[in-house]
Amino acid sequence: MSRTFCAVIRDERADLVLAPYGETMADARHDAFKQIHVLHRDVAVVKKEIQRAHGLTGRQFNGVRFDLDQAVNGWDGTIKFRVQNLKDAIEATEERIASFGRQMEKAKTEKRRASLKFKQVGKKQRLDVLRGELKVAEGELLLGRPRICFGGRELLREGRLWEWHDRRNGRIFLVGAKNEGPHGNQSVHWDGSSLRLRMPNSLGGKFETLKGVEFRYGQAELEAVLKRNENKRTRVSLTWLIFRADDGLWHAHVTVSEPVPDLVTDVRHGVVAVDLNVDHLAVVLIDYWGNPVGRLKLAFPVAGTPDGEAAVMIGDAVRALCLLARSRFYGIAVEDLDFAKKKAGLREYGAAHARRLSGFAYAKFFEVLAARCGRDGIDLAKVNPAYTSVIGKNKYARARAMSAHHAAALVIGRRAMGYNESFVAMDGAILTGPARNRPRTEWRRWRGVRRRPREGAQVPEDLNTAGSGVRAARKGGRKRPATATAGGARGLASASGRRTRSVPPQVGGAVAPAAERST
Repeated sequence: MSRTFCAVIRDERADLVLAPYGETMADARHDAFKQIHVLHRDVAVVKKEIQRAHGLTGRQFNGVRFDLDQAVNGWDGTIKFRVQNLKDAIEATEERIASFGRQMEKAKTEKRRASLKFKQVGKKQRLDVLRGELKVAEGELLLGRPRICFGGRELLREGRLWEWHDRRNGRIFLVGAKNEGPHGNQSVHWDGSSLRLRMPNSLGGKFETLKGVEFRYGQAELEAVLKRNENKRTRVSLTWLIFRADDGLWHAHVTVSEPVPDLVTDVRHGVVAVDLNVDHLAVVLIDYWGNPVGRLKLAFPVAGTPDGEAAVMIGDAVRALCLLARSRFYGIAVEDLDFAKKKAGLREYGAAHARRLSGFAYAKFFEVLAARCGRDGIDLAKVNPAYTSVIGKNKYARARAMSAHHAAALVIGRRAMGYNESFVAMDGAILTGPARNRPRTEWRRWRGVRRRPREGAQVPEDLNTAGSGVRAARKGGRKRPATATAGGARGLASASGRRTRSVPPQVGGAVAPAAERST
């Protein structure tokens, strides 16, 4: 497990010392990229040549190589993601073209047929464009020659050459190891307030000291790491990233390797189940027996939210979830699904609704949650979310007076605890589905499920169906239960006429502010 701490270098000599250092590392990174990833030469041979040409030590070159590998892996992941998205778009477009064809056959007027034909032609043109883009993307992936512009293409396209030059030359990555002394890195030494850098041999090869390097958050933790590193048996590595930000100041980020703490919670005792949605997190607390004992909503940033504000909202949500889990000794259960599939699943609520899901926030949430759970010793379970929305909506939503999202979270949590979902509804309704799905697995049976009332069953018009006390609402001539929220859970009428009380969970003030913001 690792943690990263951030600080601003306040020394007036920072630019004088770090600018030439960053330029040397940038030139070495560019040469290494050409030799290794374009010409595909042996890394050991290239390392010796780069060290001689740019005056780097072996550890400094390792930092260049590690930074370069991250950039190449990012390009590779982006291309694969684009290929998959194009394939999905092509499949959807082909289905749309076929749909237009079927509608044309059933059209009763020539005007309607001409309108459908016009739309079909447009989709066919779009299909040709998508296939061309897919061919280009697959060709790049097959060629294996990354297309990377160090410093960013956007600045170059806008003609902002000086800003591009500063960004390209403003990055120094230095890898550490636990066998490199008490500082965990032989190229960077930090004593609590000052940073000593081993300069490249081409710049003199001496140590330069920069003062005013203190961490606003994590200062005590880093000092404890240095104290622990005095013992050879407990030493850990420190990896440093020093870069010039857009504000012109130099920043220092240090990543510390830490042992994984023992788990203090267990999903077998209960879970805090989370269903991630466009603008909120649907959270359900589930006890040992698989029954929901509380639920709430936490705010989640939508697409277009500034990165800083989004990071704060994600941090607040993760902190609330972890405090809630630790207070009850529960684990946390989330869905194991990539962004593309999650967004595709939201299209049932409309394309405009799906576009509101932020890719940055989605990835950042799981990253921050995994880090916080690892640091706090919380058992984090990721489960396959197949048919969780369908099961929750048809089996639990009406009987438990839950929204469809809370019901999906309930299914996610029960699945993490090892419970199966039998093909029944909690409110007594009979579930039916296509006959072809019946002999398959239990999950598969839920595909295409339909609800129909049990024969002879009668539902009173004035029945309070919502556990939050919200009566069934009639909208557009169709009766449906209103969505239940965390703040109004009052009770649920049982078959015997008794009511069970559901108390909103309390997390020492951590969840309440987030829940209030989301309502």
